[in-house]
Amino acid sequence: MTTEEQVVGFGRVYSGDPAFKPPLGLEPKYSARMGRKQAIREAIERYLEDGKFEIDPEWVKEYNELVRIDFGPTAGVSHE
Repeated sequence: MTTEEQVVGFGRVYSGDPAFKPPLGLEPKYSARMGRKQAIREAIERYLEDGKFEIDPEWVKEYNELVRIDFGPTAGVSHE
């Protein structure tokens, strides 16, 4: 393998040629969780600002679960 080549995965080599570049893969789980947590927080804030509707308890439950995954005693441990 030359210095211009790099291993992409599954033993395949990417030579730098755009025609052979692999497609975009998955968003990292942590990044997806952070995006979901942000979306829940924003929805709760909108409901708080409006002040006319109850906040769905499932939103709070899911948000708290995501916080525990990221910052609880088992932070960084896969919960799947």
